[in-house]
Amino acid sequence: MTVHLDSELMFLGMTERAAQWDARGWRTRQGKPVASTDLWMHPLDAAKPHVIEWRKVKGHSDDAMKAKADEVANRAREKAASAFYGAPALTKGS
Repeated sequence: MTVHLDSELMFLGMTERAAQWDARGWRTRQGKPVASTDLWMHPLDAAKPHVIEWRKVKGHSDDAMKAKADEVANRAREKAASAFYGAPALTKGS
């Protein structure tokens, strides 16, 4: 599986930092607790059973796959907001 990310934080977290944090007991190099550890656990657990090639893509680019992913994510966000609030979600320009 190939996962394309435009977030530098997520890309480095999934490819390098999570393993380092785990080896240090989820502490930074300075010995402080890693921020938002709970938010890292879900994608890390979801990735475990898979062989993943992580690819960094430029944000705000004309990448067709990135545009499609944004479209699908926005539709899902609107659907979730509609279900939660019982009304259509506001979209850009609304």
